[in-house]
Amino acid sequence: MHQSLLSHDDINLVEVEDEDLSQLLKSMHENGELNNTMVIVMADHGHRFAKLRGTHQGQLEERLPFFSIALPADFRETAHGKKMYENLQRNKDRLVPNEGVLKYKNVKDKDGFVPDLSGDTGTAFAHYQIKLRTTPGVALYEVTLFYDSKLKEVHIDLGAISHPNKFGDAPHCIINQNYFLATYCVCHDKV
Repeated sequence: MHQSLLSHDDINLVEVEDEDLSQLLKSMHENGELNNTMVIVMADHGHRFAKLRGTHQGQLEERLPFFSIALPADFRETAHGKKMYENLQRNKDRLVPNEGVLKYKNVKDKDGFVPDLSGDTGTAFAHYQIKLRTTPGVALYEVTLFYDSKLKEVHIDLGAISHPNKFGDAPHCIINQNYFLATYCVCHDKV
């Protein structure tokens, strides 16, 4: 199931989905479907366009994903399932960025539950957040720079540039060819 229509442009409409999701999960529970089903509920980011986004809390929410996993009770009783459940419990209060979940492929052990993280893990990074407002287009951008003081290098994750105000139809000439460029473009007829 994929749903963003209700929450994308109006922070108050997301609650409309609550009852449907609640009924779906209740029905699955009553029908025994949750006995052999793993349920994952996730969101890639918080709200980008509401007034809340202009606050520090809104800035954090826009950058933080939501990730929730429910394992079937029967699975938790197996040796493998018990390890998985214990690992989820141990990590539930830790911040895990979605990039970490998607990119981590080099598991250091046989079963993937106790990675070997020994070795030199020291880092010396500084994070800087820069805000820009453009003309034309009156676009607001937020860019996070990572400075590695050991290597004396600055890194920018181009995929993590935020555009917290609406761009409307300003990028209409590019949006169908490359949706991701729409964040950065203003078509000539909108200048």
